Amino acid sequence: MKTYNEINSMLENESNSYTAIRVADANGANVNYGACEIDALIDAINNYDYDGCELANADNVDLDVWGQGLNADNVAALRETMAAGNLYIAKYSSDENGTMEILIWA
Repeated sequence: MKTYNEINSMLENESNSYTAIRVADANGANVNYGACEIDALIDAINNYDYDGCELANADNVDLDVWGQGLNADNVAALRETMAAGNLYIAKYSSDENGTMEILIWA
């Protein structure tokens, strides 16, 4: 849906802000949700392979879970963006680091 370069550009446009992430270890266990600074994510994704992205919707994103670590205003903005069809899940994986999924505003 979105290319690696498009995702990186979207991340760079959100520099100095936070977004929701989901990470799991290399065994697919120890799943954690939280908020992460975009600038740190830009650095972190260099240690992962890009696996593509998909449009976020109520079937694949529970914002009550994904929104952990974000304030209520940010979660409300995510809900509005998802309802408008402008929220994506960028997916990354690494044999060593596991998986990381990032919610990105389009």
